[in-house]
Amino acid sequence: MKEQQIIDFLKLRDYDIRKTQNARWIDQKCTPDVLSIVADCVLEFTQYNIEKSFSIRDIWDSPYTNENVKMIFSKPDLNSDFSMHEYDKFLSQPIKLLAYSGILFETKTSNRNIYTIQNIELLEYLMQRETNALKFLILYVQKVLMDSGIDPIFDNFLQKQDTESFKQLKDGFTHFTINNTAIKNTTECFRIFTKIINPLAFYYGKKGTRKGFLSNTIITKDELNYNRINWRDIGKDKNTTRQEYDLINSKRIANSNYLISKAKKVVKRYNDRFNNSLSEVKQEKEESQA
Repeated sequence: MKEQQIIDFLKLRDYDIRKTQNARWIDQKCTPDVLSIVADCVLEFTQYNIEKSFSIRDIWDSPYTNENVKMIFSKPDLNSDFSMHEYDKFLSQPIKLLAYSGILFETKTSNRNIYTIQNIELLEYLMQRETNALKFLILYVQKVLMDSGIDPIFDNFLQKQDTESFKQLKDGFTHFTINNTAIKNTTECFRIFTKIINPLAFYYGKKGTRKGFLSNTIITKDELNYNRINWRDIGKDKNTTRQEYDLINSKRIANSNYLISKAKKVVKRYNDRFNNSLSEVKQEKEESQA
């Protein structure tokens, strides 16, 4: 999928928060890596059937979700009491973003949100690579800000890059969110703010925010992910316990295995959709050698 196709998709929709009053167009767990794996979990549960409806709980209860999320993100079992609230956010926030953007369609049945796939091409695109999810997030954020009329304060900060423009941006975004959505506390605004400004800062090679303050240096790609591991520091910190080292290493192995498995699945689906192309090539070769 080309960037222009994403832009064309976004152009068809009006994301003005002043009209929708929807605070969940983006959220704390809406990072490229989480968005990508949630898209994968949705596709795995529905088996690419756009007519199959599902709830967040359906995705939660899926063995595929439980296995991959638990291993890669080192979270407790999805069915443990400790994890229920955390996982509700982990799955619901990206799904809410997918619904607001128009990739999923959301309806309400007996006080439950029910979803179906509305744009399977984009959902597949997000699933395939974290970089795809990041590209979509950047374009999506830009469109929402523009439709909502608050892009000038973001542009001002990205140009000036000083403490004053950062304060104006942070205060302006907080004021806008509290006035136009159900969010009424500044802490929640700040958490969402980071997920908006930092992808844009990375895209433009600019400073963003770290720990609530203006960053000293430009934002890097690894900072945008939820599952951040500094592989270079493994084994260097003498205070790192054996358990911590084993956890980091197991996450690395689990993530590598997941990416390999996903790549195989993407290739298989490509071949299935395009007349089993590799199988036919193999068959022709075998026939020519007979």
